[in-house]
Amino acid sequence: MEFRLGVVQNSPKFLKGKENLEACLAEMERHEADLWVLPEFFASGYNFRTKAEAAKCAEPADGPLVARLKDWSAAHDCALVAGFLKRPAASSTTRPSSSTAPGAASTARPISSAARSASSRPERRASGSTTCAEPRSAR
Repeated sequence: MEFRLGVVQNSPKFLKGKENLEACLAEMERHEADLWVLPEFFASGYNFRTKAEAAKCAEPADGPLVARLKDWSAAHDCALVAGFLKRPAASSTTRPSSSTAPGAASTARPISSAARSASSRPERRASGSTTCAEPRSAR
């Protein structure tokens, strides 16, 4: 049984979460993988100058970013892991949780203990993304 790992490295536009998310999903759409890994802060970028900027991007683990990732994962029958700024779900404030470390959104399902081989072919894109997965057209 083969296991395909897809790794996306993007160059996010600062504070453009929805745009960055859709760009990553569009890149992932061109490939097939059983597990996708996106970097921390893939949707927001890293260059926060103030806590207020970080708070603009923070969302609860049951927020729209994770919901979109879960929907995409279910539609493509794969699992994914992505990092983002997490705000407690019960919080009515816009402040991120006490630490600004990313939350981990995971739609991972258990993987059987059967031996699996990883097939990856790194490809550099002009967009600045790096994807390790076979193109859909190659299958």
